[in-house]
Amino acid sequence: MTKIERRYWTFVVLWTAILYATLPIARKLANKIEGAGYKCVLNYGPIFLVAIAFVAALVYILNGRYSHRLLRISCMVIAAFLYALFLKNLGKIPIERIHLMEYGILAILAKKASENRLGNLGSYLFSAVLTAMIGVGDELIQKFLPDRVCDIRDMMTNAISGALGLLFWACVSQKPSDNSPSS
Repeated sequence: MTKIERRYWTFVVLWTAILYATLPIARKLANKIEGAGYKCVLNYGPIFLVAIAFVAALVYILNGRYSHRLLRISCMVIAAFLYALFLKNLGKIPIERIHLMEYGILAILAKKASENRLGNLGSYLFSAVLTAMIGVGDELIQKFLPDRVCDIRDMMTNAISGALGLLFWACVSQKPSDNSPSS
């Protein structure tokens, strides 16, 4: 295992540990934030952060010399639409919107950790499955926690969040080339 692979796998393990370790306190923290009158942080914070990521990625694509730039921008539009649709459907429970970032980041870290050994497509598939499995683990742990529930919809939310993170990454991850056309 290379030093870079080891570093990314360390990030995957640490990120997963953070996700699992915060399970007993996440709902209580969200209730305190909401009770203190800051429900807008839970409602709009994740939306704001996702929007910033998309704008930053779009600027990155437009300023770089990418092959198939129009295809990448089209991919970003599709990803933004899917994120918006998913955020809308998560509107009933604002804290669930945080899963978009949590599991999207986890999926990207897993993709980076596995790409040297599995290749591009293999690492996307592997990281999607791994992220879904970690999301299932998240829900199974909640089954044993007071005031938490194990829900198949949350398992699907975690998996979809990882897949959307990977779609976003696929749109922006190619390095600019020096001699590629810009269309």
